[in-house]
This record gives sequence, C-alpha cells and structure tokens, in this order.
Amino acid sequence: MAQMWKASVAFLAWTFFSFYAHYYARKTLRIVGSLRTDVTSDIKTLPHHNVWCVVFILTFCQVAIGSLILTILPHVIGKKGVAFLGLSSITERDQPNHTDSNKTSESEETPRRMAHTGLTLATSHAFATVCTNASMAFTDPTSAFTIKAFEPITTAVLSSLLSGNRLQASTLIALPLAVAGSIGFSWRPGIQNTDVLGLLLAFMSNILFGLRNVTLKQMIYNNTLARLRTLSTMSFHAAAILTFIGLIQVYHAPMILHVEGLSLPCILSSLCHVTYTVISTCIILKYISVVAHSMANLMKRILVAMFFFLIGQRVMLMLNWMSLVVIATGLLIYILPGFDKSKMCADKQSMLLTLMASALVLLTVYYQGYPTTLSNAHIESINYMGKEGGASYSRQPYSVLTDEQRAFLDEDLYQHPERADFLSRKLIKAHEVVEEAKRIQMQVFTKVIGRYKKAVLANVFTWVNKGDHFITIGERLLLQRMNISLIYHCYYPGRDCDFSKVPRTDDLVVLIQGAGYIAHPAHIYVVNKTINAFPNNRVVMFPTSICYPTPPCTKLAEFAQIYGSHADCTVMLRDRPSYELAKKFFKRNKNLLVPDSAFAAGPININILPSYDIIWIKRNDWEAPGFDKPPTFPPGVTVYISDWDDSWMKQKGKDFFESHQLESMSGVLYISRAKVVITDRLHAHLICTLMGKPNVVVNSGTRKQGNYYYTWENGIENSALADTNEEALQKALVLLRKYG
Repeated sequence: MAQMWKASVAFLAWTFFSFYAHYYARKTLRIVGSLRTDVTSDIKTLPHHNVWCVVFILTFCQVAIGSLILTILPHVIGKKGVAFLGLSSITERDQPNHTDSNKTSESEETPRRMAHTGLTLATSHAFATVCTNASMAFTDPTSAFTIKAFEPITTAVLSSLLSGNRLQASTLIALPLAVAGSIGFSWRPGIQNTDVLGLLLAFMSNILFGLRNVTLKQMIYNNTLARLRTLSTMSFHAAAILTFIGLIQVYHAPMILHVEGLSLPCILSSLCHVTYTVISTCIILKYISVVAHSMANLMKRILVAMFFFLIGQRVMLMLNWMSLVVIATGLLIYILPGFDKSKMCADKQSMLLTLMASALVLLTVYYQGYPTTLSNAHIESINYMGKEGGASYSRQPYSVLTDEQRAFLDEDLYQHPERADFLSRKLIKAHEVVEEAKRIQMQVFTKVIGRYKKAVLANVFTWVNKGDHFITIGERLLLQRMNISLIYHCYYPGRDCDFSKVPRTDDLVVLIQGAGYIAHPAHIYVVNKTINAFPNNRVVMFPTSICYPTPPCTKLAEFAQIYGSHADCTVMLRDRPSYELAKKFFKRNKNLLVPDSAFAAGPININILPSYDIIWIKRNDWEAPGFDKPPTFPPGVTVYISDWDDSWMKQKGKDFFESHQLESMSGVLYISRAKVVITDRLHAHLICTLMGKPNVVVNSGTRKQGNYYYTWENGIENSALADTNEEALQKALVLLRKYG
C-alpha cells in the first residue's frame, strides 16, 4: 500500500511539473511569434529557419540545464536526500523475481553495450524533445496532443519488438479505447486547419520517447545514483548533439538571440522539464511497466489539458467530457483483469490509485469549471465606458468567460496592442467574435480619436465591391458612435481630393480608409497626398493588411518613409503578421492591432430561405489564389459560382453614402441565398461572420484570409480555412451536413 501512495504522489508531481514545462515552453515559442493557437500568430508567415532556431535554443536549454542539475544533484543532497525524495532503488522485497543475470551492476555491462545504450538514450532524448517543442510551434497544441495520444500504442509495440514481451489481450483492447477517447477529448472547433509537419513531429516524438523509456526500463534495477548519472550523461550528450545543430540554426537567424524576454520562460521550462523527466524515468518507471507508464502518461496529459482549461486555455464541450469516460473505460480494462486482493501486481495497484486520484482531480475541475462551459444559462452583461471622448459601449454577453478572460477585458489595448487577439481566438460563436471586435475597436478608437470633433475620410472606394462598402459603413458607424462629424471625404485613387476646402482646426482628425493594401503601389499617391496635406493634424490609417512581399506589393519601404515623415501618424493593422511587419518597418509610428472596420457594423440578422446549398464567391483579379478550376461537386448538391455580380441588385440612393449602404445590403442578400458559402474574398467571409452564416474562406496569394482568420477567428465553430479548392469543398460539405 505504501508503494501505491508513493506512486500516486509521484504521478501528481509528474503532472504538475509537466504542465509548467509545456506552459513555459509555449510561452517561449509565443514570444517570437512561433505559436499559432490557443494560442497567437500564424507560423506560416515566419521563415522556417527562425522557428527551428527557437526550437533548438529551447531544447538545448532544457537538456543542458537538465544535465547540469542531474550532475550536481547527487553530490548536493547525498544518499539520504536521494532516499528522502523517493529516488532510492527498490528494495529486495519490492522487486519482481528476476534472475541473477538481470541483477548485473552498471560496472558489469560491457563497454560496447554501454556505448550503444548511451548513444540510444542521448539521440532519442534529444530528438524526442526537439520534436515535442517543434510540434507545438508548427501546429495547434490540441492537435499535437491528439497525435501524442497514440504514444501508448507506439510504446507498447516498441516494448514488444525490443524486449520480446507479448501484449496481453486486455492491453490490446484497452489501448485503442484510450487513444480513441483521447482524440475525442482533444477535439474542439477549429482544429481542422493543422499543419501536417507539426502532426508528423508529434508522432515522431512518441516513437523516440518510447525508445528512450524502453531503454531506460532495461536499466531500471541498477543503483539509483548510477541511474541519475546515466540521465546526466544522456542529457550532456544530447546537449552536445543539439549544440552543433543549434549553431547552424543561429547562423541563419542571428536576430533570435536578441529577442527580449526569451530567457526567463526558457529557463523556467527547463527547470520543470528536468524535474518531470527525473520523476518519470527514476520514480514512475521504478514502480510500473513501460506500457503502464505510457497509460499513466496518457492520463497525465488529460490532467494537463484540464489545467489549461482551468486557466482559460481550453473550452470543454460535451464531447470532451464523454471522451473522458471512454478513456477511463480503457484504463479500467487494463487494470481489472486478474485483480486479486491477496495478490495484485505493483503496476496495476499504482495504476488503480492513479485512476482514482485522476478522477478526483477531474471531478474538481468539472465542478469548478462547469459555469464557464458553453451554456446559455451562464450569461452576464459587460459594459465598457471609454475614458476619453465620453463614448459608451454596451455589448452582448459572452457565454464563456474564465477569470483570466475577465481580467483581459480591463487591459489597455492601446498600450499593449500585442494582446488584442487574446480573447477573440478562444471564442467559438460568430456573434461573440463580432462583439469582441466591436469592444476592441471602441476601446482603441476612443484612445486614438476620442477627443476630436471633426474628421476627413480619404481613399473611399467607389466600385461595386461589397467588402469595401462594408469597410466604409463600419468606419462611419464608429465616427457616429463617438460623435465625430465627417466634414469631407474623397475617393480612391485620390486625384480628385481637394483638401484645400478643409479648415485646419485642432479638433480635426484625418482618416485614411482601410481598404486595399499597405505596400501596394496603387495606394502610394493618395496616402502621400493626404499625409502631406495635414502636417499638423493627427492622421490615422484605418485597419488594413500589408501584402509585402507578394508582387506587386513591393513598396513597403516607401510607405514607411511616408508614414514616418508625419509627426503624428497612427497605423492600424488588422492581422498579426501585418502588425509584426509594421513594428519592424514603421518604427516612427504608433502601430495598433485592431479588427477590420467592417465588424463595427455588428451582427446582421436576416431570414431568407436559401436557394442553393453552396454559393462560391470566387474572385478573378490579381489576388485570386491561382487554382481556377472548381472541384467536382457530389450529386444532389446545388451550387452557384460567381464573383460579386455588378448588376445583381445594384440599388441607387439619393447620395453616395446611401447608395453605398444599399449596395452593401445587396451583398447580404446575395450571401443569404446559400446554406454554406465558399469564398476567397476576405470581406465576403467577414460578412458571413456578421450574419452567422456557415462558410469556408480560401487563402489567396497574399494570405490575408489566413492571417486574419488565425488572428481573430481561429475558434469559430461554423467557419473554416482552406488552402485549396478541394479542401474548401470537403469542409463546406461538412458544414452543410452539420448546419444545412
């Protein structure tokens, strides 16, 4: 019984340190913009050698600090300290009945076998840790967890192949159940857009960690101090391997070494990493078999995910809770066969108490976290009062709010724009994402233009593009809410802008519409003309994207010179990759991360019976993705394919702005005819979001669709991102079955 309690305490400590090791590892990756999910920015926008450089730096830090600690630990705490911490070797009465040949000491092993074992340990440990860290950088952590749930199978197969042990029937039944339950537990809306490389790396880490554990298990009955020395040597050799590769990576990306704030989370992750590695390899493996260890590891991952849920990193759905029952069933099938009160094997005793401890933690999490799960019964109203300009704003409640998310609502996103997308990416309802966008806009715009009374709006688009129309509507609504009068406007490309008509007063702010792209040569003239015309008034660029370096978007340096020539110019970016570029190039300006102006229009409710299963709004200009031929549609699915139709319900009003609104509403009616929309137009996708319409957005050559999606909308349950027409159709059919 004492052994059972020791194993259970070790298991909970293993879980605790594992959670913080991964938490700080993710924080390290996130600092340089490498982490994409519950995380932050789109990894595909960064050069891969930059990502790998950070991964190798993090991994080297983990194994090097681990080697140092494991080397000095036995000398610092001595044999009594080792025994007190539970690292002492198993006593004779606790050991299974091994033959004398299995009790050989470390000194009796042949040099060739020791060298082979050391090389296996060092290589597998080094590259398994690299693969784990890289999988968190290249794909959504939940998706990486899904693949790593297969570790019990890979470990069991490796153990059988390398040691010749035959798997029991109960194990063959239990392992697939546990893995299937893990897949269901880790599922959430939005995980379908994962990167194949990240998933392969997660699977590779399973194989390498399994190889390491099987090798360590063969040495498990040697002296514990010798085992610590083995781990130290393993980490030292792994660090040596990583040093060589890491130096090559740093040579290609030297700027990584100058990133501020990188060292502290890296060190904290390393300290937790070595702690849970010692617990795993020196304590847990001492009491249970390799396969039982992999099952406990699976349960540990479930608890770690629950801890992330408690701090707001996970949203639990009913499917996730039901999957926990499947996992528990698999564990029970593994534990119960051969159960005998008078004689129970050690690893099944330990696994049984582990399951009981885990169930207790899960119940605690469930009852503490249930009010924050998706439920219409848990609704609260949140108000924001702007401190400048007297603007007030009330929004609809969120159905998911953790303590961390509540605290975020009080953060100043003008002072800390890099935090703007923290909550939006966690929301799964379209109307919640829209309301969060409105909240961010109102807070930031109050800070930027709240004190002004009059405004000029330049670069308004006139062509029949529903997206540009919605941008204008959103911008005008923002000004209206803030009691700012629009006294003059002019159109793209700026040839007819006559700014001499505008009186220069202190209460005047100059606004440039957030349509088109920064770095596109077509917009240089109007931006330059507007900024030069108002040298003493604040100039604000409404939220837009940077398309650099996609041709013809090659004029980023010219835009930087124009913006930088003005003493008071604020540039707003609508996606994180654009924001990161702006920080690099627009160093003289205030750069802010703000959702697209179209979201200021708010949720749109319209009831029209759809005429088509799918409407595909497909652009045919220079931004088109490049794959023109639509895929073959299944029989019985009605489809309409077209770009915005210039002649379709082109209503005219008494003036320009009324015509603008009528044409915008025709775009809403255009989309309303579909059950599901596929589009490579960003604002057709955003209009769908405003309407709550199921949709698939296809990335174009500039990747503005994916950049915006991953910044603000990664969690929306009825929306998806695709990189090809075939992928778009498959995801649209899934949405059609679910919502059609």
